[in-house]
Amino acid sequence: FYDKESGMFWYTSDIDPPLIARKMEVADNVIPASNSSIAKGLFLLGTYFYRPDYIAKADQMLKNVMPTLTQASYNTNWLQFMMMRTKTFYEIAITGSDAQEVLGKFNRTFLPNSCVMGANKKSNLPLLEGKFMDETMVFVCKEGSCLLPVKSFEDAKKQITYE
Repeated sequence: FYDKESGMFWYTSDIDPPLIARKMEVADNVIPASNSSIAKGLFLLGTYFYRPDYIAKADQMLKNVMPTLTQASYNTNWLQFMMMRTKTFYEIAITGSDAQEVLGKFNRTFLPNSCVMGANKKSNLPLLEGKFMDETMVFVCKEGSCLLPVKSFEDAKKQITYE
């Protein structure tokens, strides 16, 4: 589905029988466009798994649609993704024996521009790797660089500020 020339994704693969017209869905509507959903997904996967190549593809997709973002009212999903890229995006890692309890507090709180993950044992996921301790700790990070870890949801929430 990926089109190397445009950096976007076709709606159908190139191995299927050809259709009358091959579509590249870009404009959001009642349902977000496939390309805006893919861009957001690539960014989040790139963040979770530390895949700069995914983030670069997502950024290229956003760059491709930038000239049209303010010209129409059908770009809601693209604009949400643009906010993720233009405002501080937080990566929150929770580790330790009570990680799931603290994770639940984060999941019940509206925190735009953030991804949260937790584990009660060692993990090889890039966001959690090397952060496991016996006591529960919360690491608030920005682009892979973490602030000092804290022991509570409340203290971690104080580290999250939106400019």
